[in-house]
Amino acid sequence: IRLLEATRYTVRQCELKNFPTNMTAALQYDVLEQSSQMRSPNMGSSAVTGQRGAIFGHSSGEDQSEFKKDELREFFRIVDRGLHELLGENNAPIILAGVNYLLPIYRDVATYPNLMTDGITGNPELLSNDELHAQAWPIAQEILLSGEREAVAKFQNLSGSGKSSIDLKEILGAAHAGRVETVFVADDRECWGTYSVDTDSLQIETTESFKNSELLDLAGTQTFTTGGRVYVVASDAVPGGEPVAAVFRF
Repeated sequence: IRLLEATRYTVRQCELKNFPTNMTAALQYDVLEQSSQMRSPNMGSSAVTGQRGAIFGHSSGEDQSEFKKDELREFFRIVDRGLHELLGENNAPIILAGVNYLLPIYRDVATYPNLMTDGITGNPELLSNDELHAQAWPIAQEILLSGEREAVAKFQNLSGSGKSSIDLKEILGAAHAGRVETVFVADDRECWGTYSVDTDSLQIETTESFKNSELLDLAGTQTFTTGGRVYVVASDAVPGGEPVAAVFRF
């Protein structure tokens, strides 16, 4: 299992702590114990190993296939629960990548609310992160751009209401308080400095140093970690004419 977090221009592989990355680890060899209990005097068992771990099942064709599907379903339920725990209420759109016969099995058991209809079929083990990103973007583009257009319209409608802002200091404070519903960040601009949550103070600096942070990235990261939506776009696509803009929840 790989989980990639991506924008239009970037992709990174997420660290999966306490997350099942293969079937053997997820089921903790319970499959082997179950298959032993299910043996009949006239039917042996076999173990089939591969890149995705070990699958234990009956050696007869149809029964083995059904048993394998049962174990896949159980594994995918565990993955689905892990995805909920990892992403919380963020509900970021998820694109599946996998061999053709696995995708419908996963969809059948998944409860994650924002699983995209289209996926990438084929063996993802043969693709790098960048190659997966290149194949995923055409799938994600329409739904993401549709959401972006709706978010821009909402920002414009809320102009002057106190529920939107283009002020970096105000946005950083709101992001740390979990108030940012949506933030737009320019991917071709940088703003170095420091922000103090305790004093709600902002210091802009002209150059990068070991003491400061890239504040546009900080606004996006903090919004994402509190369940907000982040749109990383060209500077001329940020509404309001500044390198950052936000819509507040309250």
